[in-house]
Amino acid sequence: MDHNKDITVVTPAMISGSKLEKVFKKYPNRSFDVGIAEPHAMTFAAGLAISNKRPYITIYSSFIQRAYDQINHDVARMNLPVVIGIDRAGLVGEDGETHHGVFDLGILKDIPNLIIYTPSSVMNAKKFLNTAFTLNAPSVIRFAKESAVDVACDVSEKLEVGKWQKIINQKDTNNTIICYGENVTKMKQFIKAQNLNVNLVDACFLKPMDEEYLDNLLSSDAKIIIYETILKSSGLASSILEYSSDKKYQPTLKRYGIGDHYTPAGRIDELIKHEGLDLESLKDEIVEYFKWRKKE
Repeated sequence: MDHNKDITVVTPAMISGSKLEKVFKKYPNRSFDVGIAEPHAMTFAAGLAISNKRPYITIYSSFIQRAYDQINHDVARMNLPVVIGIDRAGLVGEDGETHHGVFDLGILKDIPNLIIYTPSSVMNAKKFLNTAFTLNAPSVIRFAKESAVDVACDVSEKLEVGKWQKIINQKDTNNTIICYGENVTKMKQFIKAQNLNVNLVDACFLKPMDEEYLDNLLSSDAKIIIYETILKSSGLASSILEYSSDKKYQPTLKRYGIGDHYTPAGRIDELIKHEGLDLESLKDEIVEYFKWRKKE
């Protein structure tokens, strides 16, 4: 906001929840709390974009459906450069079972023109925001309710839209684990602890997907795991399987995610175990799937 005077912030009564206190204090004339009115907040952001401003609006994932019509018709159909921050994406622990952010990707990924990004680090989040505020298109950044250490990032540091990041890139195997968001660091630690000879990919752009990478992977003899902590039915894995079917690939693919049910309230570690997604419990299954470990 220091570098771009047109950036404005909109929130429907989520100043403290989305950590916007410092923004509202420093830029009071460019920050707007419209109250608990998500549809109005999104339409207001669209109006700001039409007026040549660069709005950033933040809404909890569990409430994003309240603004679906406005995202679809007022923002995406108009292809307006609104940056939508989806707070509390994924499981949120003790906020309550109605606050789990497991539906937003299924709600949004079929809307044309939207770019959907989930950062795996503060640095990547900043780079995406640097990118998003230069795009002539609507974009979404999904972030979890987790603690993170801030890092320095110059506004010139940007990302290539639709490009996934190879976190572990082994030269002697095509076997691959794909995940995104806060799960990337956890999966990297798991792979090293289990000494697995697999690649790890951060599928940070959920839309558009990295089709060049997918073509190379899905046409190989790789064994693939897609690990998500949102609904399995509407997650990244379902998009990859649909893409595989359309391109007539027949991959060996295993997916992990939340089933067709509501998740109760509780600590995140308890909920991950409740959903059968804790990596310690999955250890033997994953090792057996890939069959062999990396040689010492």
